[in-house]
Amino acid sequence: CDYKLDSEQGTITSPGYPNLTSSDRVCTYTISTATNTVISLKRIDFQLSTDQFFYDDNDCLTSLRINDGLNRQILGPYCGKNQPDENFVSETNYLQLHLTTNIDSIGRGFKFEYRALATGNDKCGGVHTRSGDHIHLPVDGDSYAGEATCYWVIMAPANKAIRVHWNSFSLESSVDCGYDYLEIYDSLGAQVNDEKSKPMAKYCGIGVPEDLISHS
Repeated sequence: CDYKLDSEQGTITSPGYPNLTSSDRVCTYTISTATNTVISLKRIDFQLSTDQFFYDDNDCLTSLRINDGLNRQILGPYCGKNQPDENFVSETNYLQLHLTTNIDSIGRGFKFEYRALATGNDKCGGVHTRSGDHIHLPVDGDSYAGEATCYWVIMAPANKAIRVHWNSFSLESSVDCGYDYLEIYDSLGAQVNDEKSKPMAKYCGIGVPEDLISHS
């Protein structure tokens, strides 16, 4: 029960989903994506527990653990009412899920969708989870670096919105922002250049935009 996934996106399900297989086993799902990417993991369905006639559900004998980046951060165990975040972004391009079951395991199991998110190089792009973080373009002398494609992901706790406040803003001006521009999307699932995924806002030129607040 060892799965290795290296595609840019895909789906992960527990054995037998949507009827969890009851057996003594540990299953490992390893996701490895390209350099300079992180991994977005979206929870579609999650129900893991152990027959409470024999065990206390809080024991988490049937559980899922998430290893974020070669033991940098072990999350879980998740079982019963304790579920993984609906949307999670890894710190690196490596993510492991460890599922532990036994003969008394019950539930539907789990289903996740994952997607690689480009972060650019170390100076351009990244994932931000703390309030007050600063985001800026790499600067070479008096101007920003050209021919750059940068991606930033901003994560907030559940039921919290994100406010983007601009300290300064200056990009090349063009009609319809067709050259240098900044687009902001309100979803991890949004795909750049996908006509079905429209940005909340698109900016270029000189002038500080008004503060922007996410929908969720």
